[in-house]
Amino acid sequence: MKRVLLVDISNSYTKAAIATGQRIGKVHRFSTSSLTATVLKRTFTPPDCVVLASVVPAQIPVVEAAFGSVCLIGPHLDLGVGIDFPNPSAIGADRLANAAGCAAHYGFPAIVVDFGTAVTFDVLSAKGDYIGGVIAPGLESMTTYLHTRTALLPKIRLSEPASVVGR
Repeated sequence: MKRVLLVDISNSYTKAAIATGQRIGKVHRFSTSSLTATVLKRTFTPPDCVVLASVVPAQIPVVEAAFGSVCLIGPHLDLGVGIDFPNPSAIGADRLANAAGCAAHYGFPAIVVDFGTAVTFDVLSAKGDYIGGVIAPGLESMTTYLHTRTALLPKIRLSEPASVVGR
């Protein structure tokens, strides 16, 4: 069975996992700023192909140095969603990948929310087209901002909560 390395390079972290058929293996997480070809080659045996979504163009050559040619996610690919957006090349590869995953697994219309360095909200129309969205500061940015801009809110370290409801 074909082994596909899936790589998501975001501003803070790079996530990567091997997919075989419909199964995705363990997700490895690396600091994007310190990602190297050596680390990738040490972590993964050479896959049959690499699919890459990156919002950090300077890091694309790192993945190429590790594994050769890659398939870059972008509006030029048939991702199973249409694009009804004024400038398709301005849509982040991460946002297109999220839209494609949502359409494939849950259908449309839909709103996809991704909590990362930024929080993104992306809209899929009833026709299955990516029509745009919103980018907002991520949780880390907001906690730092609220601490520095308010008198009483402490600086907190983000961690997995025991409960969704804060107390």
